[in-house]
Amino acid sequence: MPHISLIENGIAKTTVLSVRGRWYESVSTLGGERERMNQWLAERILTDGDVPWTTIPKALIEVGDLKRTASRDVLPQLREIERYLQGLAEAHTAAAVPAE
Repeated sequence: MPHISLIENGIAKTTVLSVRGRWYESVSTLGGERERMNQWLAERILTDGDVPWTTIPKALIEVGDLKRTASRDVLPQLREIERYLQGLAEAHTAAAVPAE
């Protein structure tokens, strides 16, 4: 394994990438890391912060803007996209809550 000097929250970047890879490929191997990864993902996609990726809140704003100027035949698709994004946000919010 190559030497990596990058550190993310006190963990070597290679370790972080390894855990993230397992999270996507085989969640059952993570044990307690699963909750932490769910929280990490939820924080990234649900943030209202200024980040260089499209978050769910940003996407919902964009869909709302599109709905204001959309033609009648496009509105049903935009509403469906909006419902999908809202459901995605709810699912990730629920998954990020630590189990008791």
